[in-house]
Amino acid sequence: MEVLPLIKVPEVYYQVCSSCHSVKTLNLKQGRSAPDLSEIAYKAKKEGGFVAYIERKYKVDPYEFFLYPSKYVPEMALIEGKIYSKDVDELITFIDQIPPAKGDGYLWLLPLVLLAIGLIVLQRRFRDGRA
Repeated sequence: MEVLPLIKVPEVYYQVCSSCHSVKTLNLKQGRSAPDLSEIAYKAKKEGGFVAYIERKYKVDPYEFFLYPSKYVPEMALIEGKIYSKDVDELITFIDQIPPAKGDGYLWLLPLVLLAIGLIVLQRRFRDGRA
């Protein structure tokens, strides 16, 4: 598992967060059932950092968010009681250091669009007798 050298991945990420969250820009590909943390880092950087992102999005400070996550993201009930105050600072620092990545969005549609264009071209060739 390759991680960028200057970014310390906190142990709490491996013990708690990695079961659901991956970090594609750090090549940490454990969990895939929750948003990739590099995509969250992208949104957080636009807000001025992870703390500002959490405060704006959930109207709460990051300690409250991590210590009682099910109040804000019900799917995170699985981690309730597994993150402690000492872990929150490490997680904030970690997420703020993650190289951001925009979400894949509609990139998966590109092959379908190219296929449709190819079929249109072939149809025209058949119709014109050039196939």
